[in-house]
Amino acid sequence: QNAFPMADDSYGSLNPAIERQKFLSLQAPKGSSFFETPAVVEDIDSPPSEDVTWKTILSYVPGVIFACFAVIFGVGQTVFLKRVGDALPIFPYLFFWSTALVFVFVFMTFLLGTVLFTRQIKKKDWRFPQYKLMVIGGLTALNGAFMLFSNPHVPGVLQALLGPSVVTIPLSMVFCAILLRARYSILQIAAVLVIILGVITALIPTFTGGGGVVSGWTSLLWALCFLCGSIPLTLCSVYEEKIFHSGVTLNMNFLMAFASFYQFLAILLLFPLNIIPGFGASAPRTILSHQYEGLKCIARIPTAICPQCDCDNAWWILICFIVAYVGTNYAILGVIKSGGGAQLAFVVSTLVLPLSEFAFASPLMGSDRESITIYTFVSLIIILVGIILERFMEWYKSRSAKKRQAKVAKGEM
Repeated sequence: QNAFPMADDSYGSLNPAIERQKFLSLQAPKGSSFFETPAVVEDIDSPPSEDVTWKTILSYVPGVIFACFAVIFGVGQTVFLKRVGDALPIFPYLFFWSTALVFVFVFMTFLLGTVLFTRQIKKKDWRFPQYKLMVIGGLTALNGAFMLFSNPHVPGVLQALLGPSVVTIPLSMVFCAILLRARYSILQIAAVLVIILGVITALIPTFTGGGGVVSGWTSLLWALCFLCGSIPLTLCSVYEEKIFHSGVTLNMNFLMAFASFYQFLAILLLFPLNIIPGFGASAPRTILSHQYEGLKCIARIPTAICPQCDCDNAWWILICFIVAYVGTNYAILGVIKSGGGAQLAFVVSTLVLPLSEFAFASPLMGSDRESITIYTFVSLIIILVGIILERFMEWYKSRSAKKRQAKVAKGEM
């Protein structure tokens, strides 16, 4: 779940997902190929021309198509993340490093294509401090560690409500206020409090057992562990804002390739997590053989140490997750490159939340089908209201700032 900067003195939106889309738009503007780096930075929030023609309307079609794919892939990523955890419940670390290794291969392939077939990789890209990409890779690895180890223990409908697209918004307010000295209006704070209320509502069944959810401290701790995965992801967003706020651009494929490479290295260093009693799933002496047994299961060879594993279906579920993850990243990039911008990307990220909830409760889940309780439904409504209010306040604040800048430029202030 990359997983992926802000404009005025308060650093703009509270939603790292939206800020990542703005950042991506600086790296690959409308009309460029997937291998290109921009020569000019565009203003993605500029208002559309008043002269609306059929040509103008048709120009939005590619963005809408990419947005539809982004929604489909985004929902698929959320659903298949949970399904991998159900199919391989005692192999979270195997899921962790194996998918990261595939992502390194995919993004390095795109980087190789950029180097071989274009001249878009500049000297400034190679001179970009690698330690900054190491920090980004390390923080995204920590994000994955919290979420993937808790994944088998947290229901899918709860994962969608506690995931990064929701939790990073209040966390961003806290970290930006502390680290970047950001300032927020009362309505922005109110929007975040509404989101927090929705998250608390989603956690009520883990206290009470309402709606058929297994309650108890263990369930609550796993849910909080999953929620805590958003902390390093939010710190990563704030860190990206700090290093890219000055207008520095970096080739998109260069960034994703090296960030994923350092993420993989960080994951290898996190192997002790897999031997922590009650958190990991193997003993120190059997960690390698444990990974081998997991690989056998993916290869459709039943393993005696995990009779509950779904070795018949784990391989294709894992592939679907990888395709959905990569597809989400490049579909969102396509939204921005085709002119959709951060506004349409926000619509995509907002739609993924309720659609993921309904997907977990749909007959398509088969025996893994979950139920939507009254707590889930109420929480979903509260969170969506909070997200929409936050985004409206961000739009209004940005619009007001541009009007002030325009007046200053004209000498009216």
